[in-house]
Amino acid sequence: MTGDQICDSDGICRVISSSSSSSSEEDVGGNNGQETVNERLKVAVIGSGIAGSSSAYYISKLMPQADITLFEKNEHSCGRVTDTIIHGKNVEVGGSIYHESNANVDGFVKQFNLTRQHAFGGGPMAIWDGEEVVFLSSQMPYVGKYVNLASMVYRYGFSPLRLKSYLDNLIKNWTALYDDTEPFNSVEEFFERIHLEHTLQEPAVPHLRDVVGLSELFIKEMIGAMTRVNYNTDVNDISLWGAAISAMGSLGEVYSIVGGNRQLCSHLLQASGARLHFGTAIKKIRQSSKSAAHDDLKYEVEWDGGKETYDVVIIATPLELASIEFPGIELDPFIFDARHYRPVHVTFLGGELNGKYFEIETADDVLTAESEKIPFSSIGLIENVHTDDGHKVYKIFSRQKLSETLMDELILNHTVAHKRIIHAYPILRPTDKFVPTTLAPHLYYVNAFETAVSTIETETIAAKNVARLAAKSLGYPYHLTL
Repeated sequence: MTGDQICDSDGICRVISSSSSSSSEEDVGGNNGQETVNERLKVAVIGSGIAGSSSAYYISKLMPQADITLFEKNEHSCGRVTDTIIHGKNVEVGGSIYHESNANVDGFVKQFNLTRQHAFGGGPMAIWDGEEVVFLSSQMPYVGKYVNLASMVYRYGFSPLRLKSYLDNLIKNWTALYDDTEPFNSVEEFFERIHLEHTLQEPAVPHLRDVVGLSELFIKEMIGAMTRVNYNTDVNDISLWGAAISAMGSLGEVYSIVGGNRQLCSHLLQASGARLHFGTAIKKIRQSSKSAAHDDLKYEVEWDGGKETYDVVIIATPLELASIEFPGIELDPFIFDARHYRPVHVTFLGGELNGKYFEIETADDVLTAESEKIPFSSIGLIENVHTDDGHKVYKIFSRQKLSETLMDELILNHTVAHKRIIHAYPILRPTDKFVPTTLAPHLYYVNAFETAVSTIETETIAAKNVARLAAKSLGYPYHLTL
């Protein structure tokens, strides 16, 4: 069989199949010719974002002889992880940071020899409430962090210290999960194991105010600014867990990957040995004949112009944003409308931040409290990226398209504008109803986890879990350290 070589923008090239039937002909799994593909377990992964690429990777580790085929509706890998090119540099469009406690992502960064950098350059950060800047971080050498803490205690009392204590305990519970090799069967079970199920069901504000002891002002300005920049969501409309994840960036080290998160997807896909179908939107998944090897139902996966049968199917894309039909498979309609993905307008502008708009001299980053007066969610300086004429570049998140007048007011003499609309994450409202991880025997749904939270790290956790569920159900060793 022959194939076509395809290269991502990051320069990594792989071979993809050249026909709809090639997935049953090419030996790409590293089995040294001891088995043919037809005798091997066939796994389909739908979606090439962090969820899909890490699913393919973990399947390849737990079931090394599996024949993995990955389908991506776009013409490039990485799904919702996307970037744009500004002055020759890749710039992340959506979220680009991860916390030091994120063991899976940090492990991949080290394994693939990627370079991490501190996510924030240390320049002034302002919080604006629509009328005035209520907090401006100090950049004084050596003593800046103490000045900042004193300023926050002066305005918010002991709320910053109480938040730190609360988040420290959450992180302790969270990190315990990395030692657990037994797969969880539902999102609820996962959070019950780490004793945090209440964080999904409770709204953020009452618990942070009445139980943690944070002031109303601190919740509105500080926590609210964090939920807006991380999830483009009002703190009054988010779960306790969503608010806690948003606030994690204030505690410990926060990193980004030099060159963008797309590299994670590309390296994971390359390491998995998966066969890739770009530009292939899956239309239908139906149960087919029984598998001779495992005496279980196989699945027929259909796309425009082709179809193929697989022993295991892993859905690694939100079904709310897909148009996949499941003829003959009984699924709860809730699965297709469980979450609402709010569109986020992302605007990149080159120029200089207009400090007079906020009545300050300058700032690298501007976060905002919830207010109808504020037409954007956040402004952030892109470190080490400049326009062709040497100006700084800022990334602006908003819920609506920015007008030309507003762009002129925010960024002086802006010379470049890149605009995108993304559906990067769901609105994380409190809930006690979750999407199942296993939709049917050997049919798994990685993005079920997004009912609770959506981060790069949790996508890898959900992917690893689905790989373990598949391996366990088929009798493969699954208690491996991955």
